[in-house]
Amino acid sequence: MAGLRRRLLSYAADAARPEEPVTPSRETIKDPTQTSADIESPPPTVHEAHQHHAVQFYDDEKTLYATVAGFLGQGLVDEQPAVLIATAAHCGPILDELKGRMLNVDHAQASGDLVVLDAEETLAQFMRDDVPSADAFQSTVGDLIRRLLVKRSKPTLIRAYGEMVDVLWKDGKPDAAIRLEILWNRLADRFGFALLCGYSMGHFYKQTDRFEDVCRQHAHVVPPRPLRRQPPNYA
Repeated sequence: MAGLRRRLLSYAADAARPEEPVTPSRETIKDPTQTSADIESPPPTVHEAHQHHAVQFYDDEKTLYATVAGFLGQGLVDEQPAVLIATAAHCGPILDELKGRMLNVDHAQASGDLVVLDAEETLAQFMRDDVPSADAFQSTVGDLIRRLLVKRSKPTLIRAYGEMVDVLWKDGKPDAAIRLEILWNRLADRFGFALLCGYSMGHFYKQTDRFEDVCRQHAHVVPPRPLRRQPPNYA
């Protein structure tokens, strides 16, 4: 990865583990299916400095679950809304990991503080001829981010985890995945939020050039395991 410069992050596995169950307290989103046209309110106020687009490369799913739960869980503890866009296989274990951190996940979902979406179903809403449509992405995912912000009375940081890009890569559509990353970045230019994407490291062992393509779309890189210094070779 010559010439590639990205900040390496490590979300603590024990993050957001309060001693007592935590029930996030925010204004309730009564109807998560509303569109922006249904909401009569001024444009949301956001923190531009809060733009944070990270990527988690993972070798094993348990590491992924712990990282995502640490990322979203800390936000819920800090009363920040969270969005989880994951496959059916990953969604349950991530929610279980959050519950294991003494978070009241059911209440967070009921109040609208935690929005959980299926990655493949969400993709189907904005894919056009196997390519992510910018307009359709804005009217679905973009409108979701906007609605979460306008329900808050003061500037709020949203934390979102998404693996739609990983679904596209597994389906043999790497160019579509990169385009989706670009659409996420454009959305972050409009609304300041923290985004974590997840990719299986297995996609890249024979595609190092595409690995760099993915990294270039992110401000931060979370390696699949802690980086360890190699011991000297005395042979």
